[in-house]
Parts: sequence; structure tokens; C-alpha cells
Amino acid sequence: GPPVFLPSPALGCFGAASRPASALPSAVAAFDMAAVACGTAFLVSFALIGIGLVTPVTELTCGWVKPAALPFFLQLAVYAGQAEDATVCLDLDAPDTAGLLPVSSFLVAGCFGATIAALNTLPLGKSDGSAIARAAPPAKVQDTLLPWGAFIFLCLTVFETQSSALFPAVLEYLLFTYGLKPLLVTDPVFCDNASKPLDPPRRFAAFWLYFFAFGLLLPSFFVK
Repeated sequence: GPPVFLPSPALGCFGAASRPASALPSAVAAFDMAAVACGTAFLVSFALIGIGLVTPVTELTCGWVKPAALPFFLQLAVYAGQAEDATVCLDLDAPDTAGLLPVSSFLVAGCFGATIAALNTLPLGKSDGSAIARAAPPAKVQDTLLPWGAFIFLCLTVFETQSSALFPAVLEYLLFTYGLKPLLVTDPVFCDNASKPLDPPRRFAAFWLYFFAFGLLLPSFFVK
């Protein structure tokens, strides 16, 4: 069916949800679609972050961001890309700059895009991360260990002091994931229930997608 976009006052947009028009061939196809969606989101976000870090901030490319609204590692990227001369970003339409840093708008877009991609890759609810979890063979790992581990990990991230402003975005994400999205997306129906994405290349892809998702959302106290 047509996609329904999920707006976010904190991040702009969480993406879109849609019902499949027909039964999927197998869990392998569901994994492939989810992996491509998450992988593409990460690649585009990382490319924007790279552009934002290597290009100088000008009046045309300046944006404002609150570091506390981002996970720890993305905060490091924001501090690294902070404009050396903040006056290029100050004009009559500038926001209240308390707690905000002037950086490239490419960097802002990349950091928020990476945050959304990381959240969507977590194996929670009907997210793409849940389809990727099918690459973990034991059902207990797919249905219990990974989701609860991701939920606890996410709680540790949002309740640390350095990412205090990330809480509204994560709360919206959980409301969409467990409240709205189940009404928009049905459980997938597979033509072939025997085929699973357990081959080494797909399990390797799942590992790296989870590595980036959990790594980007890693609380600072695990690093310090």
C-alpha cells in the first residue's frame, strides 16, 4: 500500500510505514528489504556527515544543532565540525542559540539521519531491525534476547546526562513503534516459511548493521 510518513517534532521524520501489497516470497526477502533500507540510510547519513566535516561553514550552509539531542558519538562529530567563526551564522533570523552550536547543515542532516537509521535498525516492534534479527538462528534470540537487550540499551542511552535532550525523540520512536505502527503494518505473510536468512553473507550483513546501530547509540559511560 502507499507509504504513511511518520513525522517527528524532534527529528523531522522517522520515515514511512506501508502495508505489503502481497505476500512476501520468504523471510529472506524481508531481510533483504530491511537490510537495504537500513544500509542505505547509514551510507547516506555517513556521507552527509563526511561532507559536513570537510566543507567550511558559510552563511548558505550554516545550521544550528543541540548536541544533547544526539547520541554521544554523533555529539563528537558535531563538536569536530563546529564553525570556527560563529558570526557567519548569526543573522536576524537566528534562533535562540542557548545550547546550540553552529555547524554545516550537511552535518546536521547526517547526524539526525544516522540517529533515525540506528533507531530503525534496533530489533524492536515492527521495525526493519526486527526483520534483520531473523538472521539470528535461535528463536529465543530473535524474539526475546535481542529486543530486550535493545530496549535496555536504549534506556541507558537516553537517561544519561550528556544525551538528555534525546529523550523526546526516543519517546516518540517508541510510541510510533509500539502504538501507531502496529495499526499501519501487519505481520508479514510468507509464501515460503522454510527459507531463512541464515547464510553467512546475510548474517555478516546483520552483524555490521547492528554494530553501527548499537555503536552510534552507545552511552558515553561505556567509552569513558
